[in-house]
Amino acid sequence: MPNQLSADDSLIIVMGLTGSGKSSFIARAQGKGHDPINNQLRDKTFFVQAVVATHPTSKRRFIFIDTPGFNTPTVSNKVIMVQVSDWLANARNVGIKLSAIICLHRITDNRVVRPAGDDFELLVELCGQKAVAKMMLVTTMWGEANEEPGIRRRNALEKEFWKDMINGGCGSRRFDNTKESAWRILAELEGTPSNSEETGLP
Repeated sequence: MPNQLSADDSLIIVMGLTGSGKSSFIARAQGKGHDPINNQLRDKTFFVQAVVATHPTSKRRFIFIDTPGFNTPTVSNKVIMVQVSDWLANARNVGIKLSAIICLHRITDNRVVRPAGDDFELLVELCGQKAVAKMMLVTTMWGEANEEPGIRRRNALEKEFWKDMINGGCGSRRFDNTKESAWRILAELEGTPSNSEETGLP
């Protein structure tokens, strides 16, 4: 487990099925146009990896916990959650609290597979019911979808498949594959900058 954590860091869990855009979200937060830079926090023995990004104006450091897709055949959900739990425990030891949980879903998917709900239940079990208020359900791949069908699909997700999670306190937003969009989503979650003046974003 890396030991370069600081009490001033913010911890963000990023999760979603394989191909949902987890690495792209983190890379955009870093201001990169490609896969995220690991900033020497990677441990090759861990399926769960930590990636560092610095807030564009406050220069506060954010540690993104990049998880494998929960549909990855080579690693079980239990192994992933144990490693996430280890990260949370390590963070608590240096005074870091969980700031946000980002759950990604491709807007191009015509159906919702069951593991998304299982992920939610696993996280509530791991992080506690209060963590639900720190969770954001984020749709991705909007550049590959027609706008109107995409909006209809997002509305269906919110009213049907995600209804219980949203009623439980989760937020729902779209990610437009830009640095500004990534930080705007983070700004709405507890523990991150909460207004345009502080974030420097519109």
